[in-house]
Amino acid sequence: MKAVIFALWAGSIVLLWAQHGPKERIEAIKIAYLTRKLSLTPEEAQAFWPIYDRYSKEKQQLWRQWQKARMNFWEKDNPTNKDYEQLIQEGFRYREALLELDKKYYEEFKKVLPLEKIARFYKAEQEFKQFLIKHLSRQGRGGPHAQRFHRW
Repeated sequence: MKAVIFALWAGSIVLLWAQHGPKERIEAIKIAYLTRKLSLTPEEAQAFWPIYDRYSKEKQQLWRQWQKARMNFWEKDNPTNKDYEQLIQEGFRYREALLELDKKYYEEFKKVLPLEKIARFYKAEQEFKQFLIKHLSRQGRGGPHAQRFHRW
């Protein structure tokens, strides 16, 4: 039975891979990975995924703001101490906002999932992130600004 489920999962990933761009492919793989790791019941999945989608969108928005601040900084020819201070403070604000977002959605996740699955969710998200970093670094991908961001 597990082999059949895995085959269906792998087949759906291949189809998604062929039909969408890189970001959509990664998100589809992540969702499949999280679904498998969390072993959500149909009822849990129905309640969890809309909350997760909101969480993910807000998290992406925070990341884009932080990424923009870093890009603006590294494009400067001769940054001043004030520029460095602003960048560091922006990094603090990003991490504080991310923590507040995690706390906010933890409360939302608790309404629809048992604590064990929430803990597995955070662990699975971290594992997927590490997998993705490793996979992309093996392929030599990091985007046009990869060198610049490695300095930070």
